[in-house]
Parts: sequence; C-alpha cells; structure tokens
Amino acid sequence: MKRFMSLIYFLTLCLNVTQSQPWSYDFGTGSSSSFTTSSGVSTTFLPQPSSGEDRIRVSDGDGGGFYLYNQGLKNFGSNAELQIVASTSGSANKFSIYNYTAGKSFYTRFLILLGDNSGGTTASSGEFYFFQGAGSTYSNNNTFFGNEVFTGIQWVFGSSGSITMKYRNGSGWSSLGSTPFTQGNIYTVEIFGNNTTGTINYNYKGASMYLASNKQDIYVNGTIIGDELSKALLSNDTYIDSWMFYGVNSNGNVANIFIDNIVYSNSIPLPETTWNGSTWDNGSPTSLKNVIFDGNYTTSGNFSAYDVVINSGKALTISEGNVVTVENNLTNNAGNSGIVIKSSSSGTGNLIHNTQNVAATVERYVTGNATYEPYHFICSPVKNLAFSSIWQSNDYNVYWYDEATSGDIDEGWTRILSGNLVNGRGYAVVSNYANRTFSWQGNLLVPDDFSSGMSVSYTNNGYLNADGWNLIGNPYPCGLKVSEFLSDNSGKFASGYEAVYLWDNPAGDRQRADYAIRNSSGGTAASGGSNITPDADIAVGQGFFVKVGSGTTSITLAADQREAYSGTQFFIPDFENPLRSWLSVEGPDNSYNEILCAFLPEATNGFDQKYDAAKLRGNPNIALYSFIHDSELQFAIQGLSLTSLINDEEVAVPVGIYAGEDGIYHFQVSKKENIDDILIEIEDKLTGERYRLSNGENVAFELTQGEHNDRFILHFLKNSLATRENKTGKPQIRYMHESLYLNNLTPENYEKLRIVNVMGQEITVFNKNQLNNSSIEMKGLSQGYYIYFLEGKRANISGGFIVR
Repeated sequence: MKRFMSLIYFLTLCLNVTQSQPWSYDFGTGSSSSFTTSSGVSTTFLPQPSSGEDRIRVSDGDGGGFYLYNQGLKNFGSNAELQIVASTSGSANKFSIYNYTAGKSFYTRFLILLGDNSGGTTASSGEFYFFQGAGSTYSNNNTFFGNEVFTGIQWVFGSSGSITMKYRNGSGWSSLGSTPFTQGNIYTVEIFGNNTTGTINYNYKGASMYLASNKQDIYVNGTIIGDELSKALLSNDTYIDSWMFYGVNSNGNVANIFIDNIVYSNSIPLPETTWNGSTWDNGSPTSLKNVIFDGNYTTSGNFSAYDVVINSGKALTISEGNVVTVENNLTNNAGNSGIVIKSSSSGTGNLIHNTQNVAATVERYVTGNATYEPYHFICSPVKNLAFSSIWQSNDYNVYWYDEATSGDIDEGWTRILSGNLVNGRGYAVVSNYANRTFSWQGNLLVPDDFSSGMSVSYTNNGYLNADGWNLIGNPYPCGLKVSEFLSDNSGKFASGYEAVYLWDNPAGDRQRADYAIRNSSGGTAASGGSNITPDADIAVGQGFFVKVGSGTTSITLAADQREAYSGTQFFIPDFENPLRSWLSVEGPDNSYNEILCAFLPEATNGFDQKYDAAKLRGNPNIALYSFIHDSELQFAIQGLSLTSLINDEEVAVPVGIYAGEDGIYHFQVSKKENIDDILIEIEDKLTGERYRLSNGENVAFELTQGEHNDRFILHFLKNSLATRENKTGKPQIRYMHESLYLNNLTPENYEKLRIVNVMGQEITVFNKNQLNNSSIEMKGLSQGYYIYFLEGKRANISGGFIVR
C-alpha cells in the first residue's frame, strides 16, 4: 500500500477481475441456539450465505463448539452473532464459507472480540486463526494445507488478557512488531488481498492507495497494521474462493471469539460518486471510483472513472477537446442521447472505453466551401452507420476506394448510394456547403469489434503505384496514435510505405491539394491548402490511406493505439528532441510541396522501412521528393543516421522535383527542430554551386517543365565541419525573370550593391536595407551583360550576369 503522489494515468490492474457487490453475512435474526456435537458437521445450523456454502465442524471429543446469540454481547454487531469456543487440542472447532464466486483479489471485513466465555479478559490459553484462500482446507474436517492459504492471521491468548497476533508469511508465522488486540474489546478487521500479476488501486477513507502483486494490507479499526505484507503459499495468479475461522489448544476451553457483520468480496471494491445534476455526492470522479450520472452533466475538463453508469433520461456531454476515460464498464441506459461527444472548430471530444454496444451521438465538424467544394476522408466511430448519416439531398456523391478494381491510382473510386458504412473503412465526402457538423448516432465501435482486424486487400493488377492502397480510418471516438498503429502493423505495409497518407484539400482547389504524410520519423504537410504538418494522432472520424504489401489481408486496430487527441486537425511516441528539417519548394501560382529529413538514433542513411515513407503524389503541378541509394522509390519522409552527424560526417540527400510548368522555384527550409547547430545547404549540380539554407534563406532556381531528378543535393553537416572545410559558399547574385536573387549573403557584412553595364555606366544601386531581401525586383533591363559590385566592410565581391 502506498499513496498516489500524482494522478498520472497508468494501467493499474483492476485487471481481469470480476467486479462484484460485496456479500454481507451477519448470522441473521433467528433465535439463540448452539451446536456442540463431538465430531459433528453441519451445513444448516447457520444462515445460508449469498455466495458460497457455509460449514461448521466440532472437534473430536475436545469440547467447545458454536453458539448463536441474538442480542448477545452489548454493542456488538447487529442482530445475531456467532460465538466460537476453542477445543482443548489440535482438533479444530472450525467455521468456513467456501466455493463463493472466485476472484484473484479480495476484500474481507469482520467484527471480532477475543476473550473468555462472557467476552471478558480472563482467558489464559488457546489459539484462534483466520485463513483465506482456496482448496479442500476450507471444506474438510481438520486437514490443513499451507499451499491453499493466501492470508493467515493467528491470535494467541495469554495471561492478564493479552493477545499476541502474527500473520502467515510463506510457510511460517511472522510478527507485526506490535499487537493492537487485547481481550474484551471489539475490533473491525479489514483485509485487502491481491493475488493477480499487477498492481491494484483502491481508495481507503478518501486516500488513494495501491497494492502490489501477491501482497496484502491489513487494517484494524481503520489503521493499517500490515502494509503490503507478503502472502502465504497460495500459487501466484490463482483464484480465491474461501475463508474460515477456527480455534484450538485452549486449556479448559477458555478461549472464545465473537464474530459478526462479515463482508467478503471477490475483488477489491471501489468507492462510488453520483452526479445529481448539481453536485457530486462523494467527490469528483477518478479512475479509482465508480461514477453514476443521475443528472445531466457537461464536462469542463478531463476525467477518468472505473465504471460509469448513465441513468435513463440523463446525459453525459463531452465538450470539445475534453477526454473521458472509462477503465472498466460503461453502461448507458439513456440511448443515443445519453452520451454526446461534441465537435466544433475548436476541437472534438474524446471517449476512451472498452464496452461493446454502447449507444451515443458523435459529432464531427468539417470545413466546407460552397464554391470550391473540398473533399474530406471520413471514417465512422459508430457501428454500421447508415449512409444517410453522411449524405443528404443535394450533396455530391460519396465514394470508397476499391483497391481490387484499380488499375491506376485514380481508378479505384467506387460510389456508395445506400445501405450502411463498413466499419473501419474510409469514405470520400464532398462538403459542398459552408462548414458543417455531422451527427452520427448508434453503438460506438471499440477494439473488440475489430478482434479479427480491419479487412484490407492487395491485388496484383500490374500497376505497382496502385496495388495495395486501402482507404481506412480511425474508427474510435478518440484519437488514434500513429506510432502505435504503425508498430502494431509492422510488416504489413508495402516496402517504403510504413506511413499514413491524409488528403488535405481544405480550400477545394484540386490544383494545390495533396497528401500529408505521417510516419515514425515525423510528418510532412500537403501542398497548398492548409500546409499543416500532421499531428502524432489521427482525429475522431478521420480517414486515411495505407499501402499494404502482398499477402496482407487485415490491419490491426488495437486498444493501445487509442489516446486522447485535443487538437483541431482533421485530415508516435516521437523520439525525445528529434533533429528534423523540412525542405519546401514553392513554384508558380503558389504551388507548394515539402519533404522531411529526420535524424534518428535507430535510422541509417539507407532504406529503413520504419522511418522512410514513399511519396504519394496528389498534386498535378508540383512534387518534391528525395532519393535513397538502395531504393527505386521517391520519398516524402526520410530517416537519417544521427550517428553520422555526431561523428562529424557530412550527410548528402539527393533531391528531385517535378515542375508542372516553366518558372522560378523557391527552395527554403520551412521549419527546423533541434537542428540549429547544423549547416544545411542545397547543391546545384548543374553549376556546382552550394547555397546555404540554414537560416531561412530562400534560394531560387529557374526550372523547365518536367522531372529534375539528378540536379539537386541537400547537404547536412556540423558548423564545425563546415568551417574547417570552408564549405559555406560565397555570396552569389543571379538574374532570373526580371529579379535579382541573392544567395549566401549575410546582409550585415555588406553596405551596398552596384549594377553597371559593359560601358561602365551605373544602372542602379541597392542599399543595405534592400540587401535583407532574398530577391530584388529589377525590371526594364535591356539584353546584354551586366556587372555587379557587392561592397562590404571587409571585402568586395564582383561578378556578372546576362539578360537575354
């Protein structure tokens, strides 16, 4: 037992144990009676228990026995109580309840008084025991098997009203250091026992406690006297279904116990709190409490609970960005209106639970545009959702992607007209309205609904770029963790495609839309549209593409992939402080693309299935990608060896670009993470020049329409290596499309830039402030050769350019 020092969520085992209402046993209200027959056994003398069988047995001629007293000792228990008189030998007078509904953990409580025949303090010899466990020890006459005991307590009677208490520790008895018991006093004994393989949380008088595997906590009158005590010899991870009291070795039968108000349970019960519409009756919910909603409740933050019950006519509303986690059972007695998960532009609520066939209403906010009509990939978190829930009159067509019929990547789209959606499948929906919020009603999907996985297909149609693509999605009312999804399905993806591909088309402009990508290295944004890099979690209702390999027939959608997602994106654990750099290119008409290079401890500079993700082209006007020497694919995400940088090696990444039209294309490192001390350059193999990109520089190149796959190389090297080898590059000035482009220029080192013609006539002068720009517009130049003079504090640089 230890107190929680924080409310950090971790899997505690309330594991696979049966939650029960504790059983009470108080000996009823019958008339006083006795059972003292030598060697006698009775299963009817005492009232029948709610769970299990009761049995008493009297010693073989050594006296003592059992006495039921109704209104016995003053202030002891309720109604009748049981007095057990110890025998004078080792032949036991024994009371047991056995074969109750078993569990691997338990809670037991009883009132006990130890003393002489009248409850006084004069008993000077004798022993009483309490045992709990499983086996024939609890149903036989006198045979004792130590390996059938989890908990054992011994009370030894001594002179002057003394009692010595010990507990069963393995095969022997151990002292607790002090004994809280004396004769003639009433005590409440409580025992928490854990024979499972994991830790169990419980709540004691408002304090959060935990109990380790194979341990027990013992309380007397509300004070813990045995903190995480070792158990006896009962086998680990086995069930417990019996307990007993017995008395022996009392000279003159002077030792007695009086017991009443027994409570026993096959699990460690949790406290309960109820919301009545305005307040909680036992404090706010925690993962250590059962929660009942007997009034409408709207969340204003996150909460966890063990069991949750929503009463008929009541509602639990989970607000945008809030998370409700149910550790065990979720019961909704109010139908679809009993749970409402809200969604808006500020986020979507999350519900994490494992109970099948729980009704709810799940909202999904999506952006729309009546003019440009963007597509969204969606996936229902509701089981067998009706098609009419995602389509209404005047909507455009809805499609799913049939991999088996696709020749080219764009040929698999298949229209759905009616019926129900397939669980786990993604659908392409046009939002030809302004922003809208779907409302999906029905039973929520949980991992047990995908015990056989989500069906996918791989068809060899002779088109490698199309084979294996499946549009699936997040089928749960909470976030889906990309790293866990990829890890759980490792080996199922096509080589180079261990990633998720998300269509980003918020403005509806197909000329600028593309696929955003996320894998274990990180993510890259789609071109155009939002230019947002995908988060590490996939939102509620989000569909996405995966490309599976030959032989793959299902994708795993496991419980460990679920987690809370409070973001607003609708399209792993990451490494701690990864080194990442995003290279972007912007072309004519604001066309845009980017790639990610991530330096990771386990990656190599060759192909890594886990860290490299191939390019899926969705934009007809532009595509940026990298190459890996041992693969023929084009990549959007490339994991690279962190060791290479640590060892002062230069890492070179060949880069290709598809230019949809002639024009100027601007390269830039659009974002960096933890890579400030690394020099980044792009090399133009056509000229042999290298241009710095480390500090947000914008480097422009004039490209003709088509593929440029052997022209550019992206270089990464430590600044110390760059300085040692003088690889930073000198300032360069180039003229393209009526503009001067300034590369490798540190503006603070230069005062002005003069342009003259071949006659020596000064055409224009640009001042220091103008040199802060990556390009300077310069229209109206006649054809010919021009000379520039870059005048600096320490050196002057000159060169020339041709205007055609």
